[in-house]
Amino acid sequence: DLATNNLQTLMDVDIVPDAGSHNPWRGPAQKGKGRNYTAHLVFDELPEQPEINTSYVGKTKSGKKNYATFQIYRVYGADLPSLPPNSAGVLLPSITVRDKKGRVLEHHPKCNPYPEGFDPPSDNTRFPAFPVPDHRAQADAGKFNLKGNFGLGVDLLSNGDVLYISSFYGRAHGEVFAIRAKKPKTIHAEEGRFAWSDDLDFRMWTACTYNFWNGKANDCLVDHEVLTDEDGFYTLLVTEAKNRPRNASDENGITWMDAGNFFDGQISFRMLPKNAPFLLRLKQDIMDDRHSPFRPVSAFCSRATFELGGFEACRDEARITQ
Repeated sequence: DLATNNLQTLMDVDIVPDAGSHNPWRGPAQKGKGRNYTAHLVFDELPEQPEINTSYVGKTKSGKKNYATFQIYRVYGADLPSLPPNSAGVLLPSITVRDKKGRVLEHHPKCNPYPEGFDPPSDNTRFPAFPVPDHRAQADAGKFNLKGNFGLGVDLLSNGDVLYISSFYGRAHGEVFAIRAKKPKTIHAEEGRFAWSDDLDFRMWTACTYNFWNGKANDCLVDHEVLTDEDGFYTLLVTEAKNRPRNASDENGITWMDAGNFFDGQISFRMLPKNAPFLLRLKQDIMDDRHSPFRPVSAFCSRATFELGGFEACRDEARITQ
């Protein structure tokens, strides 16, 4: 709604395809069948018998009448480069606006956002490195929370289908912010795991570092880009570029992320779908402060310490500091 709160969502795997088409998130491609679907946003209250592929957006999250809505088409990862095209390789959906009697008020056909020969616009805005320490990075650094935004009282366009796991970091705590956990089984075509595979822990996850004062994402990764060691654990290192340890490399199974040139920041994991049994358990483990190999643990240390002994040395230094 216009307060940026979530209304009803429609996730790809839940979409019923058009006649003669199939849903590729439910099973392997079917020869001769298309991948077409039709979804509806209806400015009305949820009926007793809702229609398929329909989101009812007649009320705001607080229960008041809703006069307008954001329709956000989210793509978290693609096999193709982001630009062009940045719609995962398919045309943007057509949009038809109808009144209560079904009369067409507007129609916008499917389109390629960046047709051949078109020069995609680029945003070269340089955000200032605000020299402002943040209270969250001071009081809760290294702790993981389940908030889907930057601590505000609204959803701030967060995704209702995603489990958010976030933590804060800052220069005052150390040059290196290290995160370690066992890597879950998610979609990975090269390893033979697909959306319909029955051995997935859940669908997918991403990780991004942010400056929460201006909302800028400094660095982002999709799960298959995150390296693991021989025991199946990943180690994410968040540092300024100048403080990247020499052993933060592919050869050592360590994934580096840019913290940006800021005093403080936030790392956010987006995991979906949040109702997957695996993620429901992970969420409960975090809420109950219960150990799980998949629950991220963190430590702050100096660059020299991490280069000397990796995550274990970093965690030991953090314990001594505490």
